[in-house]
Amino acid sequence: MKHLKTLSFATIFFCLAPVLSAQFRFAPEYRLGVCQDDIKCSMDFEQIELPELNAEQDKVLNIYEDSKGYIWIRWSVSDCMRFDGNEFVQVDMEGYSKPHFTRTVVHDVAEDKGGSHWIGTKTSLMYYDNQNKTVRFLLKQYMANTNSKYERAIFNIEKTSTRHLLLGTPAGLLLYNPASDSVEARMNFTKYQVDASSTTNHVRHTTADPNDSMLYWFTSRSGFYRLDLRDRSIKRYNTPHYSKERWEYFSFRYNVPVGDRLFTNVMYNYLMDFNTRTEQWEEVGAWADVNSHGIVLTDIKPIENKYLILSTLQTGLFLIDPVRKEYYPLDYTVEGKRLRHPEFWSFCVDKNGYLWTSLRQGILRSREPVVHKPPPKLQVELQAFEVGGKEIDYSRIKNNRITLGGGERSIKLKYAFINPDPSVKWSTSYRLKGYSETWMPADRDRWVEFNDLGAGIYTLEIKMEGRGEEIQSAGMEIQVTASWFEKPSIWVGGLACLIALFGGIKIVDQFLVGRKQRTRIKLDHRMRALQSKALKSQINPQFIFIILERIQKLIEENDLDNALFYLNQFSGFVRKVLTHSNEKEISLEEEIELSKRYLELERLRFVQTFKYILEVDASTDTSFVQVPPLFLQPFLENSIWKGLTYQEGERRLKIMVKNEADQIRCIIEDNGIRPPELKDTGLPFIVQIHEIMEDGKQVGTRAEFIIEI
Repeated sequence: MKHLKTLSFATIFFCLAPVLSAQFRFAPEYRLGVCQDDIKCSMDFEQIELPELNAEQDKVLNIYEDSKGYIWIRWSVSDCMRFDGNEFVQVDMEGYSKPHFTRTVVHDVAEDKGGSHWIGTKTSLMYYDNQNKTVRFLLKQYMANTNSKYERAIFNIEKTSTRHLLLGTPAGLLLYNPASDSVEARMNFTKYQVDASSTTNHVRHTTADPNDSMLYWFTSRSGFYRLDLRDRSIKRYNTPHYSKERWEYFSFRYNVPVGDRLFTNVMYNYLMDFNTRTEQWEEVGAWADVNSHGIVLTDIKPIENKYLILSTLQTGLFLIDPVRKEYYPLDYTVEGKRLRHPEFWSFCVDKNGYLWTSLRQGILRSREPVVHKPPPKLQVELQAFEVGGKEIDYSRIKNNRITLGGGERSIKLKYAFINPDPSVKWSTSYRLKGYSETWMPADRDRWVEFNDLGAGIYTLEIKMEGRGEEIQSAGMEIQVTASWFEKPSIWVGGLACLIALFGGIKIVDQFLVGRKQRTRIKLDHRMRALQSKALKSQINPQFIFIILERIQKLIEENDLDNALFYLNQFSGFVRKVLTHSNEKEISLEEEIELSKRYLELERLRFVQTFKYILEVDASTDTSFVQVPPLFLQPFLENSIWKGLTYQEGERRLKIMVKNEADQIRCIIEDNGIRPPELKDTGLPFIVQIHEIMEDGKQVGTRAEFIIEI
């Protein structure tokens, strides 16, 4: 029977609602204005469907844009969601799962920074962390210590200059400290009792004073007040038209600043202008023919700190210029059609200048900007991130950088530019620098994926193009840690051990073979002695350790390009030395290639830098001439360590190969000063070593090899 009564009253109310003839009449000093160049007074809206909206029970009570560009929507009997211009995402109230008829009742949403928000509900204060995409409950201790529903309900949230929050409740104002998650003071301005009789303390809206950062103005069901945070004192201001006997639930609901003025409604009927400097009231206008239960004014918001927009039930939308004392009724259609009985509950103007408003059935966006604004700087944000097919913990992202472990080589992520201008045909593309330099078009779902990432540092870049401009996001760094077997130090150490092992095996093998075949190698003893000497000078432990030590130092200095270059030279040199170790002769072409690699390694090993030049006559067929392996190396080493080491200034080394009749002449010149060493080298060709003289002074040393062909 009780439910039938409720249904009957509701049916009568909705049947009579269209008959109500509420009209807004401006004060005599306000005149009907002509739309300025920077505003549009006639517009057509497109309807944007809301997911999971129950037209029978739900209505959009509040809509606003945060600093990131997200459009936030607050429902009447459920929670809230946000819209990035492409899709809606419902804020996940973790731990707050209830049946539909007792869903989270959200009263107010206030932005902290970086897209994070405080959310005031009927029973709690929550915090949405936009960085980590999590929701946590605040004021747990305070809520646990009170049994009063009037003290738990958070109806209004206002940030202060002292980094506190002013929380409006039916029991008064709470001064909340987010750093300690505690209430430092509860400020009542009328006598408070823990029952419905004390709802005169019910704070509806709080606004910072435009000139004094320690003053705050707030409205309640019982009047209009000012709070001074310096001494936490509260002062009441009497308002025209107010009668204590007539106060109703929505009295003094709004409190909106434009310049030095605050605009608020008194009772149901009057819209008032309060000057915070002179503390004087002025009437803007009033609604006529409003019954005691009719809700006419649903939202007031400032635009550009210049205009004021009203959204109402039954009487439409108005734009007000308080300075010029002008008003502009906003003419509107939805999808080209006029609404018979519109219910505008809330609105906002986004950074692109488009007007968003809400009807009972959903939200609308104007097809053209209602105010002209310069093109904004679009913000891009990571909305989802998966590693190896699993969603990651967002706390791993630090300073726009994420580090993946050695086993994490596949990433999938979703980036979006927030609320771009819908009139522009944008194209979105991306690239992962270090993986590919090519820009790839983003798919419709805005997911990008990369697989088989090697160890290294990559930079993800996203860009949008349209309207003749290009907008590029700040790159996000993705560092992939090398597995243990991929680390250069491990690889270098392993290579060194491998070379040492091969060298040891080779030495042992040569020793055993030498004992068995000593009599067979007497004829070419001198050639073998030279070859053994050459090999020993290259693969002895000192040479290996010095080269690897220098490469390791390059790695530690993060000079990876040079480290890789010298590592390739070293491995190629050792490989060729081992390949030619059992050969009596190799081509002069192969000998020159070995010498080049040796010189590059000596440049790394050498304490001081030197330059070398290699010149080979075009007429010389170096692949035809056969020579003992590494026969040039002892003379190159002699030039470097005995000639160039003690040379001041520029150090030069020159190798020349010339074709002269039936012989090949090889010349090694350096600008080092030292006495010539004329020793029996045991080589099967002529060697001459002498000084290079100029003006009676030695300026260098030359070694010449004459090879008969």
